[in-house]
Amino acid sequence: MSLDLELQQAVSGAGIPPPAAFQRWAEAALAGRREVAELVVRIVDEAESAQLNERFRGKAGPTNVLSFPFRAPPPVPSWGTTSDQDSWMGAAPAFLNVMVPLGS
Repeated sequence: MSLDLELQQAVSGAGIPPPAAFQRWAEAALAGRREVAELVVRIVDEAESAQLNERFRGKAGPTNVLSFPFRAPPPVPSWGTTSDQDSWMGAAPAFLNVMVPLGS
């Protein structure tokens, strides 16, 4: 498996696992599902968590994990998906954003 992991830490503090741990966890989660993957994980505080939860889910307040497929803006292709109608149970998204709030 080839994984390109981008870890974004929007907050700092004790208790955040090292980048190597995120790499191991992502590789384990994707094992047998993808041969090549790109993943962005963002560590945020409660305020950013609440803002993203409202923006992408229309729900007020922070959430513990938020993930959503990334659709590239035209004319950049979003390879691997068939349409905007893809569901989590159907075709897997080519790009997936994952947000992890610290301390939630």
